[in-house]
Amino acid sequence: MGKAHYPTSQQFGTPKIGQQSPIYFPTHLVANLFNMAKKWNCLSVIYALAMVINMQDFKCVGVIFGECLVDDFGGSQRLGGAPFNVAQHLCGLGMSAIFISQVGNDTNGRNILDHMRQWQMPLSGVAVSKTLPTGRVEVLPDPMEGRHHFEILPHRAYDQIPLPDSLPGHVSWLYHGSLALRETGASRQTLQKLASISDQRFFDINLRTSWWTADALRPLLADASILNVMLVS
Repeated sequence: MGKAHYPTSQQFGTPKIGQQSPIYFPTHLVANLFNMAKKWNCLSVIYALAMVINMQDFKCVGVIFGECLVDDFGGSQRLGGAPFNVAQHLCGLGMSAIFISQVGNDTNGRNILDHMRQWQMPLSGVAVSKTLPTGRVEVLPDPMEGRHHFEILPHRAYDQIPLPDSLPGHVSWLYHGSLALRETGASRQTLQKLASISDQRFFDINLRTSWWTADALRPLLADASILNVMLVS
């Protein structure tokens, strides 16, 4: 197999978002992005989010909002949730970002927090609920379809994410999904506040069956800087 080749900043050109100044992609960062995207199968998310971040100012403050959860395969578990994954990837790239979410006061929640400490991810934005359990997805094999079926459990800690006590006065970019907004309450209120202080908003729409409605999504689409859409049955 030949050596992999990655686009350079010149090959990417100078894309613009609205009135934002041109964004130049450092070659070493592009290579890291493509490596991680191929490994985790999330090229569209990482590439599009990288477009939002002005690489000329590597210290710009960004916020990632949404669910962190456990995919439970029965005999094994994996940490997940699209916002959690994006936060971990960007931390690995050395980007400044605050992950805002909530876990339960349980084993799964402690495992998530321990993992974040190992990755040296900031914990200031992650609350611990005294009443709601950590997000969990039951992953079941589907012999008829030859794939797995994902049962997303309701009423989890990420459904009621509170606004952190300390927030930056100005946020350069905000990433969020749609799953953590499936219920009315704290999570939706927190997102509204975050959106009001953010320059750019990246909306990663994950249309999980039974967990979204057109009426709930419509206001979220307004004023979004970038949309990434995934339909999952």
